[in-house]
Amino acid sequence: MTRNSSEMVSGNVSNSNLQEGNASDLPKVLADENRPKCVICGNVFDMYYDDEDGEFMYRNAMEIDVELDDAAVDETENVLVHFTCHKRLGAPAILSSDQLLP
Repeated sequence: MTRNSSEMVSGNVSNSNLQEGNASDLPKVLADENRPKCVICGNVFDMYYDDEDGEFMYRNAMEIDVELDDAAVDETENVLVHFTCHKRLGAPAILSSDQLLP
């Protein structure tokens, strides 16, 4: 199951919602069995069935581009990360490969 970034649900999540653990306010993306873990922390995403969308979704997840190490080619790869992990890194627009788990 794959999808493009236009299907990603985005939204502004306040720090108070994150601290209170209000899971319904966290961003979500379509579940992808090929990408079950956050590439920053290595933990599995919380998957649930969304009745409204009729799909399995990952809660507290977002897609972001990561710069590849190949210096000769200026390329990026789209990865899934926890929204909260991304915020802890300072919410960069693009991640570098050294910010990911090996």
